[in-house]
Amino acid sequence: MLLWKIPPNVVGSKIYLVQFLAMYHKISNYHSYIDNTSCIDSLSYISVCVYTEQIPNIFGCFPVDEPKYVLFSHIPSHSIIYYLGNCETFTENMGFLIVGKKEMAIYKFF
Repeated sequence: MLLWKIPPNVVGSKIYLVQFLAMYHKISNYHSYIDNTSCIDSLSYISVCVYTEQIPNIFGCFPVDEPKYVLFSHIPSHSIIYYLGNCETFTENMGFLIVGKKEMAIYKFF
């Protein structure tokens, strides 16, 4: 899981919890899928599932106003602000994540 900050000139400065789906590296004029990387800055973009805070400690991948859609995005690697690690401390249930105290403290810090 990662924390992703949308630049203020897009829709206001907001931070989202995102889950990696796929990573891409640009070679010549093409973006190629890669399995792993040791340097996040070498990625051209990342496909993610986007989770928004619904209530404290609970994030959902559905927009509050349109709950029938799941939020996905392709994001540039330079907009990642923090890597939370793997999902061992998260509980997932039907598109919602329950986040632990440590991760919420980091989320609120930004």
